[in-house]
Amino acid sequence: MSETMPGPDGGTLYAFTNLQTGVVAIFAVETSTQHTLVSYADALEVSLSKTMNFEEWSRYDLPEVWQRNATMKEGNHPAALLLRKIDQSFWRVVYVDQLGKGRKVENPALTRALFATVGVK
Repeated sequence: MSETMPGPDGGTLYAFTNLQTGVVAIFAVETSTQHTLVSYADALEVSLSKTMNFEEWSRYDLPEVWQRNATMKEGNHPAALLLRKIDQSFWRVVYVDQLGKGRKVENPALTRALFATVGVK
């Protein structure tokens, strides 16, 4: 199932839900001329840390994509954050397992497909 919804900054969030596993993937972009990838990642962490506990950043196997595993503070559900900067746009995918089955939530095929839509292969 997929749907679009307004984001907190006036942009659009694209949400994809696997009805069998309960994993939700949210694909979003935010544009900023004032941030580097590091400063944007730091600001995003501050914003998302209200609801998520993060592990350390690691490189993903797509060019210049960074990944961070997490757990939701409420319910201890597994989550993941992937981030890539293209020009002045910061593209991100956030995965959350709504059922909290303790498995890896990032879906490599979906991650590749979403980032391919913005030219990352």
